[in-house]
Amino acid sequence: FSEVEVAIKNPAALLKCVGCGKVQSSQELKPKRCANCHASMYCSRDCQANDWNQGGHKRRCKKITRARDKLQMYANELLHYTEDWSGTGENYFETEMGNFWGLTGTRDYCRQRARLIDALMIEAQANMHISQPFVNRVALEMALEHSLDLLTVSIRDNQ
Repeated sequence: FSEVEVAIKNPAALLKCVGCGKVQSSQELKPKRCANCHASMYCSRDCQANDWNQGGHKRRCKKITRARDKLQMYANELLHYTEDWSGTGENYFETEMGNFWGLTGTRDYCRQRARLIDALMIEAQANMHISQPFVNRVALEMALEHSLDLLTVSIRDNQ
């Protein structure tokens, strides 16, 4: 099995510090998540600082955070969508659930959610090149959750 398949079948087996790969237990240690993207977990401040400065998390974190913030902006617009964006319309999350890709006004939201999923998957697989590769389970779970949400809003898409 690949690391991704193992993480999906047995998520507890891959709850590891992104900085050092040390297996974490929420009962033994108090794992720390990145305060910006929330997609990486660390066993200590040293591991977090090392991953930020030398592990490339700084760049990936900014990409995830920008994608998430832009997605939130699109979501807020869709809460009161009208063709002219006057903000006096209906909540598309209530009235058009399942049809998002079929509507021109909601496609940017769908595309942005896909960008966030891509950024999270890059973070999930960032440690696959080291001598003992592993998947970032936290980022993988976040990507899966966003993927399911994207399917929910576009379930009636026939493409």
